[in-house]
Amino acid sequence: MVKKKSQSSVFNKAAEALVRIMDKYAVSSPAVAALRRSLLEKNRKALSCLSPSEDPEKTVREHFVKKATLCLMMIFIGFIFFILLSLKPEEENLLNGNALLRHEAGDGNYDVSLDLNANGKEYKNVDIHISERKYSNEELKEMLPVFHEALEKTFLAANSDVSAVSSALDPVSSISGYPFEIEWEYSDRFCIDGEGNILITPDVNGTLIEVCANISYGDFKERYVFPVILMPEKEENADFMSAVYAGLEEADEQTAEEDKLYLPDQVNGITLRWTEKKKNNALLLFILSLAAAGILYWAGDNDISKKMKDRDEEMLMDYPEIISKLVLYIGAGMTVRMAWKKTAAECSQTHSTHYAYREMLLTIHEMERGEGELSAYRHFANRCRLQQYIKFISLLEQNVKLGASGFLSSLRKEAADAQEERKAIARRKGEEAGTKLLLPMLMELAIVMSVIVIPAFTGI
Repeated sequence: MVKKKSQSSVFNKAAEALVRIMDKYAVSSPAVAALRRSLLEKNRKALSCLSPSEDPEKTVREHFVKKATLCLMMIFIGFIFFILLSLKPEEENLLNGNALLRHEAGDGNYDVSLDLNANGKEYKNVDIHISERKYSNEELKEMLPVFHEALEKTFLAANSDVSAVSSALDPVSSISGYPFEIEWEYSDRFCIDGEGNILITPDVNGTLIEVCANISYGDFKERYVFPVILMPEKEENADFMSAVYAGLEEADEQTAEEDKLYLPDQVNGITLRWTEKKKNNALLLFILSLAAAGILYWAGDNDISKKMKDRDEEMLMDYPEIISKLVLYIGAGMTVRMAWKKTAAECSQTHSTHYAYREMLLTIHEMERGEGELSAYRHFANRCRLQQYIKFISLLEQNVKLGASGFLSSLRKEAADAQEERKAIARRKGEEAGTKLLLPMLMELAIVMSVIVIPAFTGI
């Protein structure tokens, strides 16, 4: 406990210093005065009701200091993490400027987005796929549908569609990101050579051929066939990025058995320089810590509102008992003041923490210090703030001022009304409890129905 207090003492002192600064400049600055009112005075009435015997100014300051201490602590923690994460060296995938570390077998593939500088020209977010070194047969079978799409796309090279192939194809022996070895066959064995060049002159309307890719990886083999329509050759339109990706695929093929993928240094005579975009979540974490500090500050005010609601409900439940005892003692011949004192003394012994009886005792202390009886009762009504207590105090005032003959009967009627209202409150709380239990009951019903229905339909 002492350790915790010492750890937060710095933030506590900082919060107290903040209050002193606002007190100092609130006199000369309207803006600071408005800020002070919004921060400190917001919960003054509620805190006075919750702690009637405490100094209101002290209570308000302590509440604000408590909230501010938590907020400052959260902001400080977020700032420390921000500094540490900013200084922490980022884990880099790009090694020595031209290599990417492969994952071992079973660790899975991963993608890296690099920035490329080619003779001063920048290419942002060049996506590179790094494959793992080995796969199981189950993984290979799961990979095939996606691999078929990549196979066709790679084979087409600069061509956009299998129904309109007019430029050289790319019959690669492997594809980056996949472990398969590929051998190619064609329905017309002389239509395409081993380099992917088209050896025949296609018909104007297109020449249909079948392309067969014999896929293998260790003992795993598959024969994949798809149709291709050859069209007359179009004017070549070289794409630099296509050449870059082709260079990446070639580099991946050449280093497939190594633990690193060496990125190409040149493509079409152009020097390539690779850089990695680094990610740092330090700023995001610091922003989240600021948001958490705001939530903690809001939670402090929300807690006050909840306590006030609980206080009002407790005072309403105690009201019938207070009225009944006063009716009993006044009916026995006691004065209102003596009946009030005896009721407060008796009830405070069994319900010492209840707000209503604490307010009654505070009223007695005021009268003992010389406060007028009527004034003390009015203070009691103002502190309670509830309509029932205000009405009750108005009856007492009439009796003290006028000595009304019907005072006792009025009190008895008020006591009967209070009992009925207490029953209504109890019924309402019971209904609220039933409503809160509705969701868990529906969940239990769903579970029971599942246990019954699922075996019935599945034949278990």
